[in-house]
Amino acid sequence: MKETQTFDYQQFLEIQKENARLKEHITNQENMFGMTLRNMGGLNQELKFAKEKIKEQNLLLEKIVADRTIELLAINNQLNALLYRASHDMKGPVSTSEGLLNLIELTNDQEEIKEMSNLMRLTLRKLSRLLDGLSFLGRLKTEKSIISRINFDTFFSEFKEKLYQNHSHRFPVINAQLPENRDFNSDPDILNVIFREVFENSIIFGRNALIEITFVMDITHDHITFSITDNGYGIREGVLSLVTEMFFRGSEKSEGSGMGLFLVQSAVEHLQGELFISSGEKKGTTVKIVIPNSTF
Repeated sequence: MKETQTFDYQQFLEIQKENARLKEHITNQENMFGMTLRNMGGLNQELKFAKEKIKEQNLLLEKIVADRTIELLAINNQLNALLYRASHDMKGPVSTSEGLLNLIELTNDQEEIKEMSNLMRLTLRKLSRLLDGLSFLGRLKTEKSIISRINFDTFFSEFKEKLYQNHSHRFPVINAQLPENRDFNSDPDILNVIFREVFENSIIFGRNALIEITFVMDITHDHITFSITDNGYGIREGVLSLVTEMFFRGSEKSEGSGMGLFLVQSAVEHLQGELFISSGEKKGTTVKIVIPNSTF
């Protein structure tokens, strides 16, 4: 006779609990696997985005390097031209001075000595201006602007006094149109060079016995605008676009160094401003300069 097996309810409950635990474990593993797959998909997207970003950055860097290379080549060519022309332009005044000294040694005539001394003084002044221009360019290339508050009445008065010292024989009539509030922030040394070169150009290339310059100034919160108009010879249309190039002279008879408007252009760019020149032959020239009203 077979023995009757009794149903172990407690064991049944234990088996059910174990099955439920295993089922929960399997579900958790499936969820984790699904999350891993989703994360891998997201990671792949992130990697793809990162690769695209790196590609963009590489292209940008290549462009920056290419642009910088072109800029450096242009600077190198400019420096070569500067060295060549500067050395050439220095030889002229030095040779002239030596010749005048030789002539002075050969004469006892005081009038001749005085005349040749004056010529030598003018020659040395021309050489000094060239050296000043080269020194100023060096400063623009290596130093930042030194911004300060400019009292324009004082600045302009001192500027005109220096201008008169150098050009008392042909000092222009300056008609100034100034705003009521005319103090602003900028680099006074750089601004002085800009004014000097523009005003002296008006004097050097004045075609009338009476040189007239109209100076108009306007100030806003953001910018200062200077407009300088003369009644000189003007600039013929064919060369107007070339006048800001280094060592450019309108003709072989030009008295200038060819540095004036190049210095002005360089100085205005250093101040992050803009330069506009309009002119017509025998109609005078207007130079308009717009620079930021800088903050400290």
